[in-house]
Amino acid sequence: MEGGPEAIKRHPESFFFYAALIDHYIAHNEAPKALKYADELQKNAPMNGLKSFVKGYVYQNTGDYHNAIIWQEVCNQLEPNVPENLSALGFNYVAVAEDYEANLRGNRTTDEARKTLKEYYVKAKGYLEECRKVVPEKTEFW
Repeated sequence: MEGGPEAIKRHPESFFFYAALIDHYIAHNEAPKALKYADELQKNAPMNGLKSFVKGYVYQNTGDYHNAIIWQEVCNQLEPNVPENLSALGFNYVAVAEDYEANLRGNRTTDEARKTLKEYYVKAKGYLEECRKVVPEKTEFW
C-alpha cells in the first residue's frame, strides 16, 4: 500500500493508518504483513480493547479462529459489550465448533468430544445473545 508504512512512521498513534493498512493487506491475501501491523498496534497500547479486537480480526480473516477468540476475549474484558466484538466471538466459536465437528466425522464420538462440541456452540450462543441485547436492531450482528 503506497504511503501506508510512511504514514504510520509519521503518526504512530493514529489508529486510522494502521486499520487502513491492515485491511489492505487482508484484502490482498498478505496476512503476515497484516498481522505484523496488528501486533505493532496492539503492542503500542496493550490495554486498549479495540486494538486487541483488530488483532483478533486479522486472525479471524486468516482462518485462525482459536487465536481470534483469544484476542477478542481480551477486547471483551477490556471493553465489554462492543457489538462487533461480540458478533465476531460468536462467529469464531461457531467456526471452531464446525471445524471440530468436521474432524469428528467418521470417528467414534466420545462423550467428552460431544461435550466439547456443545461447549463451543453454547459459548457462541452466549456471545450472540449478548450482542442481540446490545444492538437488537442490527440483526446482521447476531
